[in-house]
Amino acid sequence: MAKIIAVCGSPNGGKTTVAFKLAQEMYCNTDTGGVIFLSPSMTVPALGLLFPNYTPDSLFSLGGVLDNTDISQESILAHLVTVKDMPNFGCLGYKSDENKHSYAKLTDDKVNAFFNVLSEMAGYVFVECTENDDDLISRKAINCADSVVLVLSPDLKGMTYYTANKGLFGSDDDRSFKVINSTDNDLFLPIEDVKAHLKNVSCTLPYSRQVRQQLLDGQLYMRVNDKKYRKELSNLIYKIM
Repeated sequence: MAKIIAVCGSPNGGKTTVAFKLAQEMYCNTDTGGVIFLSPSMTVPALGLLFPNYTPDSLFSLGGVLDNTDISQESILAHLVTVKDMPNFGCLGYKSDENKHSYAKLTDDKVNAFFNVLSEMAGYVFVECTENDDDLISRKAINCADSVVLVLSPDLKGMTYYTANKGLFGSDDDRSFKVINSTDNDLFLPIEDVKAHLKNVSCTLPYSRQVRQQLLDGQLYMRVNDKKYRKELSNLIYKIM
């Protein structure tokens, strides 16, 4: 059975990037039995952000899986977006031209069936959760997660988001991990003040110029070489395990 890692976070805090890089690091650092990265976001469809340079015939939508009457491993495998030189690592998400009107509304039964099949296909499933109350996939992921990673920006927005949502994400129990993610190279960010406010921060990801460049170049799917950044990711992976 796969372990579910739900990744939540404050708006504009780099949640998609952190969730994807964590999934990659889990795949590269451990004998996982396979890793699936799942993003149900239709506000910023993950495939458009992670794989903007992929050709249209190499992108397959999560909607194609969920639109089927029955969820099967074969259907999920057929819709996984893969990364070169990373066998047994796949991504499920929506395309950049899709939105909430592109597919029929999901039901609890369909989502439960989807997760039941997913859990048999990989060692770990990383779910980038949205803040939408009607997003049944995110709600299911948070409720059944083995670990919840809460990604927060080191500023007032991050602290306010944590205060408002910590009950929803179970951020005070032993399955939760708080991550401060620096998306800006601002020397005056109040990182230490935010850490003191949040308490028990599991990881502080430093600003990475390479990650920023990958975002600009449409190459977030590539594994980052930044040693400091990867070291923090690896430390968090071992804590999660």
